[in-house]
Amino acid sequence: MANSTSGSHGHVPRFLHERLIAYQAATELLRSLRPIVDRLPAGNADARDQIKRAGLSILLNLAEGSADGSAAERARFFRIALRSAAEIAASLDALELLGIAVSKPMDTARTNLHRVVALIAALHRSIAPKRQG
Repeated sequence: MANSTSGSHGHVPRFLHERLIAYQAATELLRSLRPIVDRLPAGNADARDQIKRAGLSILLNLAEGSADGSAAERARFFRIALRSAAEIAASLDALELLGIAVSKPMDTARTNLHRVVALIAALHRSIAPKRQG
């Protein structure tokens, strides 16, 4: 697993998941989603909650996937994190299509989202059981 000497906010990581570059990137993603959800007009609580839940799901599943367990179990958590990233992508698309979201924060969030997906996919590939066939 990818390691770093310092986690988000410059503190020294104490937990294994904090050393994952994917986890650190996911914290940046969550940070970049905040201006989007904070600026959603009234009447969009469902979209706001969905984006927040999906962002938290990525973090939590990366943490669980980095914990001890079989390769198959860890891969399952990383797949769930990828699915949550897909939920965020679709939510951002919907906000844009409905004319609700602001462009600059959306661009930043999408850039961060692409990075998170690539990193989680690499983690998943590195531990997923190889299929015979």
